[in-house]
Amino acid sequence: MGELDLALARLWDAHRGEIDARVSAIEAGIVPIGGATTDSAARAEARRAAHQLAGTCGTFGFAQASLHAAAIEDGLTGAPGGTTPAELAQMVSALRAALPETQTTGRSAP
Repeated sequence: MGELDLALARLWDAHRGEIDARVSAIEAGIVPIGGATTDSAARAEARRAAHQLAGTCGTFGFAQASLHAAAIEDGLTGAPGGTTPAELAQMVSALRAALPETQTTGRSAP
């Protein structure tokens, strides 16, 4: 691992809590979508978190995670009835699987 790679890995590790918080915000925004009332603030936050994750993951070279986050963002901005809450939940699972737990050890998220 070169110096730049190591610096990026450490930066990823240092901000892992923020990454997890963004995924949690996405999950929180998906749950109300399937309910009788849609929490537009939670949905907007989920969409914003997905957008941020798409960019962040792309910057760090995690192309698959970036694609999953972008797909979630699209699903949250699409027309009502376009992407179901179950489909969004599957997309979040795929996103979690594509995110490395830590960069410096190379472990993947479960």
